[in-house]
Amino acid sequence: MEKKIILILFILFLFNSCTKDDSFSSVNDVSTLSNNLKEKSILRFSEILSKVTYNRKDVRVFLKKRSFETI
Repeated sequence: MEKKIILILFILFLFNSCTKDDSFSSVNDVSTLSNNLKEKSILRFSEILSKVTYNRKDVRVFLKKRSFETI
């Protein structure tokens, strides 16, 4: 279970660390679609994470523990 959580957090980190590449700025449609997909993916991930944390106390404890370790 812990590996799944770490994988989910890693995916979230990847979404967060992506930056817009200036070389594609001339193609607005592709950029808009990419941003739209990214936003939808982040929202979907947020919904899933919310449901998991609501239903599983061990996940809440894990996330809380890990979040304080990074401070």
